[in-house]
Amino acid sequence: MMKLTNFLTLCALLLLFSAFRPSNHSISSSLLLFEEYGPAAQQQINPNHFNASFLEALVHDGINQIRNTRGTKHLANHQVLRKAAKEQTNYVRVNGRLDHYQPAKGKMTFKERVNYFGGSFSATGENLQYFGFPAQTLTQGHRQYNHIAYPTYAEAARKIVENWVISGSHYRNLINTKYKFAGTAVSLDKKGKGVYVTQVFGGKCGR
Repeated sequence: MMKLTNFLTLCALLLLFSAFRPSNHSISSSLLLFEEYGPAAQQQINPNHFNASFLEALVHDGINQIRNTRGTKHLANHQVLRKAAKEQTNYVRVNGRLDHYQPAKGKMTFKERVNYFGGSFSATGENLQYFGFPAQTLTQGHRQYNHIAYPTYAEAARKIVENWVISGSHYRNLINTKYKFAGTAVSLDKKGKGVYVTQVFGGKCGR
């Protein structure tokens, strides 16, 4: 009886610990609000008139909203980091696959890319992803075709941020207190079915 009591006590303690243990994945992107951007944020993405800089701004703002829930200071935009992010976004778009590396001399790693564009930071990091727009197969007569359900800019930003939030290593980057700056770059893929997104982080600026 004593062993059973001890076992039940241990289980209760473990459940109590689990209940109060903070989870890296407990923040939902549905909490992200982009009201200050007005009706533009609710505009549906049109691949023929894609506003990359606007989506970049929303993603950056979404990351800062996540940091705010953690009591972490917002990331300031930095043009050098944005150039490094744009460099890698263009690279993965051309090659059609995600990779933090590239063979170009002086641009092989995100740290080298930051240095290439004249940056000097106490620490650097990079998040990368491909966000494919939702698609469904429709039937018309005897023909089937894929239909892309283009999201609004706000919906796309929320999903992009959420994808990083639910990924441990990416989440640690975006809430890391040692990072003070960030640069975000977004590029539509060649077929207009999704976007490549890169965010480069920097710590204290040395110059």
